[in-house]
Amino acid sequence: MIRRKLVKFAAIAALGTALPLAVLAQSDYPSKPVKIIVPFPAGGTSDIMGRLAAEELGKQLKQPFIVENIGGAGGVIGTERASKAAPDGYTLVLTGVGSNAVAHGLEPLPKYNSNTDFVHISQIHSGPNVLVVHPGTPFKTLKELVDYAKANPGKLDYGYTPAASGHMAMEQFKQTAGLFMLGIPYRGGGPMMTDIL
Repeated sequence: MIRRKLVKFAAIAALGTALPLAVLAQSDYPSKPVKIIVPFPAGGTSDIMGRLAAEELGKQLKQPFIVENIGGAGGVIGTERASKAAPDGYTLVLTGVGSNAVAHGLEPLPKYNSNTDFVHISQIHSGPNVLVVHPGTPFKTLKELVDYAKANPGKLDYGYTPAASGHMAMEQFKQTAGLFMLGIPYRGGGPMMTDIL
């Protein structure tokens, strides 16, 4: 309960800077429901933050803010859909480093330009990348995990969201530690955590 209140407070504080210029420029905004595209499946961090933001924006601006989850390709599919929406402020996208920056360095290139197809309003959350294992594994420390992975190349696998910061962090971790582990791509953190548990 306390954690939810802290997350909600953080979202509200961040949203305090999110739309003031747009609201001042269009005093009747929003005059109809607003869609927030979260380019990941339900259950992950972006989905939770999107829903908290939608709830608070709806209260403050007296219109429904509706989350639509469009997962896949590290956030690129949903972000691409948002790039094709009418530029009227009634479709927002909660994007991140993967679909905003990393994807532009991968093949195939996204069919949108993060710098010209969007107006970046505000950062509403940031979070750490955390390495977790199922509680039933014998690993209680990072050293135990690394030692096992080195002694058993290819026997461990891990989940990741393609092109997301966690994916990049895991690749760097494997390279630095000299590990061979099999990566399993997921459409987002929610489905990945469900499978881990």
